[in-house]
This record gives sequence, C-alpha cells and structure tokens, in this order.
Amino acid sequence: MDFELVPFKEIQDEITLQTNPRLAFRNILQAARKNCPALDWDQFPVDFIDPAIISSDCAFACDAYGANHLIQGLYSFFANFSGSDDENKYLAEYVIFLSYSGLVLREALLKAVIEGDFISCWGFHDGDLFLLLNRIAGRVSFLSDKE
Repeated sequence: MDFELVPFKEIQDEITLQTNPRLAFRNILQAARKNCPALDWDQFPVDFIDPAIISSDCAFACDAYGANHLIQGLYSFFANFSGSDDENKYLAEYVIFLSYSGLVLREALLKAVIEGDFISCWGFHDGDLFLLLNRIAGRVSFLSDKE
C-alpha cells in the first residue's frame, strides 16, 4: 500500500476539529477520493453510526454483533472488501478503519466519566498511533501530532 496516498492531515484535522462525526467522516472520504481517484470509493457502503445514539451496554457485550455492535457500519464495508487482493482496497480499508475508529473513540471520550487527568491516542496496534485528546484539570483539549 502506498502510504503517501493516505490523507493523514485531513484525517487528523477532521477528527480533532469537525464536531459532527458524520460530516467529518464524509470529509475524510472526500480527501481520500482526491488522493486516490483510481479507486471507486462508492463501492464501499459504509454507514457511519453515531456513537452518541448507542447505549454504553454495547461496550460490555463483546460477543454481540449486528445492531448491538458499536461499529456496525464497518460490516458492510468488510463484506465488500473480504477476499480482495487489490492494493487500492487496502488503502480504503486503512483510511476507513482509522477514521471510523478515531471518530468513535473521540465521541466516547467526550462523553465518558473518567476520574483524573488523561491523554489519549488512537490508531493501529502496529505503531500507527495519533494523539487525540487530553483532559487536564477538567479541561478537555484536542491534540495534534505537532503539539
């Protein structure tokens, strides 16, 4: 996969600046379309499920999928992606999963009741991690990798 095509700046900006998660996700996909127009981005039917409308019970039902699963919108994408060896689809998978998980985590952290100060990041377990937000003395701030 060509990482030069991943719109990292746009992903970070939308997740830390755009308060509407649906619009942020749409804007990220638009940036990805510009970077990789050879890929038909419309073939991936991803419905962004706003985490604000999902109860916290789903976080404790790890074996529950479908309507009770936090990232239900990724199932239709995965079904379309599964079994493909197209390099461009790996790019789509990377962008969509990174963006979606960042938005979901952001929404969860903004609503979570957490004691004390914290700093958060998100990304993939293999080292592609990005700063997200922190809370110090009760004040929440969005972070970027430049800070």
